[in-house]
Amino acid sequence: MSLAEIGERVPIRLVKENGDTISLDATSIDMAVERVQSNFALPLMKARKMGIDLNQAAVAFEIQGVFTDDEGQEATSQAKAIFDFYQPHSLILNPDDEDGPTTGGDLTGGGGFGLFNSLGFSNTNTGTNFAGMVNVAPSVMNYGNWKNKYVDLPVGYWVEKSAAADNPVESGISAWFKASAITDSNVTGLLGHNAVVNTWVDSSGNGITGTKSGSPRYREAGANGQPYVYFDGSAKFDIPFNAALNPSEFTLFIVAHSIDDTNASQFVISSTNGTSKGWSINHRYGSDDDIRLTLHSGSDVTADTTATLTAGYSKVQLHSHTVDFTGSNYTTKTYNKGVLEATTTGGAFTINNDSPTQIGASGSSSKLTGNIYEILLYNRVLSQAEREQVEGYLSKKYGVTVLGESGGEHPYGGFTFNNDKNTVRLAFDSSRLGSFKEPNGYINRPRVTDMVVSAYNGTTGVITIDSGDAREWFETDSTSAYHIGFKKAGGTLRGASGLMTRLRVKSVTQTTITVELPFFTGTSAPVDNDTIMMLPNQSLPAKLSSSNYDGTTVVVSIQNIGAGTDGGDTYGGPTFPAYENTSARAGSTYERSDEYIAYLTKNMLTSTLVLGERSVDALNNYTLSKVFSVDIGESSHGHQTRLVITQLHATSLGTVNETITHTFSPGNFMVVQGFTGGKSGKKVKSAGDKVQDILGILANSNNFKTNRSNHQLESWVNTFVNQISETIYGEVESGDFINGIQIPYNTLVTKGENALDSQVAQRNHFLTSGNTGTSSKLSMDNKVHSSRLYAPWAEGSRMNGISGLITEFNVHREAEMKAYEFSLKFIAADIII
Repeated sequence: MSLAEIGERVPIRLVKENGDTISLDATSIDMAVERVQSNFALPLMKARKMGIDLNQAAVAFEIQGVFTDDEGQEATSQAKAIFDFYQPHSLILNPDDEDGPTTGGDLTGGGGFGLFNSLGFSNTNTGTNFAGMVNVAPSVMNYGNWKNKYVDLPVGYWVEKSAAADNPVESGISAWFKASAITDSNVTGLLGHNAVVNTWVDSSGNGITGTKSGSPRYREAGANGQPYVYFDGSAKFDIPFNAALNPSEFTLFIVAHSIDDTNASQFVISSTNGTSKGWSINHRYGSDDDIRLTLHSGSDVTADTTATLTAGYSKVQLHSHTVDFTGSNYTTKTYNKGVLEATTTGGAFTINNDSPTQIGASGSSSKLTGNIYEILLYNRVLSQAEREQVEGYLSKKYGVTVLGESGGEHPYGGFTFNNDKNTVRLAFDSSRLGSFKEPNGYINRPRVTDMVVSAYNGTTGVITIDSGDAREWFETDSTSAYHIGFKKAGGTLRGASGLMTRLRVKSVTQTTITVELPFFTGTSAPVDNDTIMMLPNQSLPAKLSSSNYDGTTVVVSIQNIGAGTDGGDTYGGPTFPAYENTSARAGSTYERSDEYIAYLTKNMLTSTLVLGERSVDALNNYTLSKVFSVDIGESSHGHQTRLVITQLHATSLGTVNETITHTFSPGNFMVVQGFTGGKSGKKVKSAGDKVQDILGILANSNNFKTNRSNHQLESWVNTFVNQISETIYGEVESGDFINGIQIPYNTLVTKGENALDSQVAQRNHFLTSGNTGTSSKLSMDNKVHSSRLYAPWAEGSRMNGISGLITEFNVHREAEMKAYEFSLKFIAADIII
């Protein structure tokens, strides 16, 4: 049966055991059924694997084609991962019943062996013992197997950006001087404590360089262990005029401090021409003891902090300033450690257009005696969220505590800013029912709602709302309590003394929320026009909390999956109680718990919930729906429990199995196949290189412990083979043996089943076997698009390619030929040892 038309090239792929693929162009593909002489056959003399054909017959694919040079087709792709909530290690005692019980769903009416909460044998789900072991609940429906467990999913865009600037806000940086960026080339001799800094080059990419006057020195082990530049009262850096240091509007961040309070005025940075134009920042001591921003125009505009400024090595200051031109006036704001302390509106600000900038001085006087850690200048006014992000970054880097604008809780107070995580943490909460507003789950961080306070009764603890419906946010049948906070009309958090107001919810109606009394001493009670926020679930551990920026935990609510109480003996499929507002609960068509959990997880990972304040793509989107796309497919038992999770951001993510970490034990959780795809470390290769690769693999394949299985029986066989393999070869990594092939074909029977279909549906040839029903072996049942990666070990992959061995491979190239010609013979085999 020839599948390729004359002159047409069919793109096929050989699949290696480690997940990599080899792309070939086939010009002829023929399939035949052959008899074999032995149950055992070595495909090539030096191969360390053997094929078993239990039927003593083989389906052989004879393929001819050409090797051509690649043209960068491996440049980028959308990496994919697979979750399968059906546990493929289960061996069903009645395999002829396709819809019979499995450990992934309801055991009612049948017997089975499975990996339960502890490994157990049973002939019913009522607690009867078999083989002397106690039957317990199927793990998918046992609350204890989900409690505080998680799996980390990399975000493709974050992974690629991880090597970028550590500052969370990159847009609009004009100048960035930080002591931590000083290198050997900037100092006299080698970089080390007390080395004289000759030049200070900014890190913005604008090439701004300050040249020393005097002897500013690089010093180590300052605030939070960070380095700094020490100024002795006579040192400074001079920078020739640069427009980047003199924008018409700007936001400025400074981490610095003086160690000498006898000098009344000490400038940290100044970009002025006398007092006629420009701007400056100075620390003032004596009778003032404050930080001053000055805009010069002949008639100065100043903004001073109100907190007392104290000199000393332990008195590191973190302050920020915004200069905003609106109408005919400039508005300046000064924030000291996150607290807004000064707002000033003035007239014209004359921009410096010709004079140098100085760090550590202004002119020849008012020089700093102290330390500068970092100066960060933006050529725009940052939003409140952006400013708080940068404050959070600097706070954590230098160990300086920040508060909110009114002294309340800062979004990144307590050094909670995280910019070193590139994953979303997926967890499952068996103590919560999905609410009408959050039917699938929630992001475990403060979330703003549509509920607005109209009144609060401090005696009864009743909050009345005049916007929103409280029944849409709370499910009072949930076994864990809800806590709420409040955002003021101006956008800041309600709180006092650095603490956010937190109230525990007792009951709700459509227009009221009753909270427990008394609430925390020293916090501020809600008032009219406060917006109510949902706070993180207090019953979950800190490892499942979220930063406002990243380190996000996505929680799927599964209280209604069908389990009884922990250790109970009554189990069934999911239940669907009405929402608190009496609406019908979504997903009620699902009768199996494993399918229902897969459904909730898919909906959660593709929802429009906002992850946080860190964008997930280059278009500055922030929602889960811009990170992943998820398809639900059939697992090997014919039920919808297999999720294919695709990174929407096309990356060079490659094989990152080692980053798909989770805390579930293999015996009581889904199959997890990490993200694969993208460059995966590959280079664009010539045809000759590809020939050498495949010849080398076929002649020197390795067998390893981590064999990937494609069939339940094969998984059982590998239990023994893995031990032998490690004993003989002493290797534990995944091998490079070719164990599968993908051959696309065109068919109209599944047209429209996949978003990638165009005029004609494209699927992969497959060899379906095992205990799959007859109807599942027909071509119309194959809905796996040919562009999908082959998954040789996850159940449900039998329609995604063919498992087997290459038994013959020949290649030649005659003079003046532009491509290598090859022919190979591929024998299909379910079990590869």
